[in-house]
Amino acid sequence: MLLTDGGITKTHYDRPRSWRIFFASKEKFLLSLFKENIEALFSAQRFWMSESRNTASIYLNNSAIAEHFLKYSPTYRTKQCNSRPICPLLRGQKYGPCVRCEPFVYKELQYPPSKIPTMDTSLIGEFLKYYFSVEGTVTDRIQISQRHPTLLYQVKELLNYFHIHTSLNCYKAKDNRYEWFLRVFKKDFKKFHDYINLLPVQIQNTTLTKSERLERLIQV
Repeated sequence: MLLTDGGITKTHYDRPRSWRIFFASKEKFLLSLFKENIEALFSAQRFWMSESRNTASIYLNNSAIAEHFLKYSPTYRTKQCNSRPICPLLRGQKYGPCVRCEPFVYKELQYPPSKIPTMDTSLIGEFLKYYFSVEGTVTDRIQISQRHPTLLYQVKELLNYFHIHTSLNCYKAKDNRYEWFLRVFKKDFKKFHDYINLLPVQIQNTTLTKSERLERLIQV
């Protein structure tokens, strides 16, 4: 969930060990799930929340827990380095959200070195369930979009483990930034349902959850 609408950042940009973990969502279900997962892994913690318009955020200041996650990816920021919020290093601060400042360049744009952690094959389905449930959309297709150049290529490789075929395309958005779209082939919707499935996340402006929409999709 940290690689979707969450992340790890600094509480103080002049200190090397001052990490904050956060997750933002319009869905109370996902916020509660994030909190429950952290508590299950690391026992009770001191969380707090804030709300802005229709989105709520949950926070936890705990450098030990953050550094546990940073062993698996050097950062959980997925936005381009100079997109808002602009990386603190580019604003003259001493430290940013990455363990190592090693951005890579795509089409002359800098991106943080986020990556999907290496995991046991028994965890791949569960990881993809969370990833698609937060970031994906289910209409007459199963799709996920991302503005980070490498993450969806890694997702595609994970889907290949289940022999789920996908297309992956890149488009230039109106703001001159690039966006990647990964779509599951229709012939593999049933495989996606059986091996991965989705969490009961409410779809905006409908009475359906993503898992219910997926159930209907495979019956068409």
